[in-house]
Amino acid sequence: MAKRKKQPTMGPPRCAWCGRRIPDDHEVYGLSGKAAKGMDLTEWEGSIMPLELVSKEESIPVIVTAANSQAKKDGKDFIFMLCSEECGAMLKTALEGEKSLIEEIVSFQMRSQFN
Repeated sequence: MAKRKKQPTMGPPRCAWCGRRIPDDHEVYGLSGKAAKGMDLTEWEGSIMPLELVSKEESIPVIVTAANSQAKKDGKDFIFMLCSEECGAMLKTALEGEKSLIEEIVSFQMRSQFN
């Protein structure tokens, strides 16, 4: 199996939602979460992974926590870097919508298998 290239982890920090560069003297916000059961992120640990969002029709960057990091010990599998509370609220809404869509698809597939 061919190994894929990881995205660079360096460069100016950018907001995961709006894509704007976050200046060095600007406050940075974060939104963290836990991966779905059975999801294997070990290949991405300690780096930035592109996450496809259907609602945004593009991928956004998400930091996958390293195995030995404090964030991982605190139960956080990934972190989104954000430039504002507004971008955080919009991302959270989008992620909740994506989760609902996935749950509907899984539910539909299960119903289809038994009909």
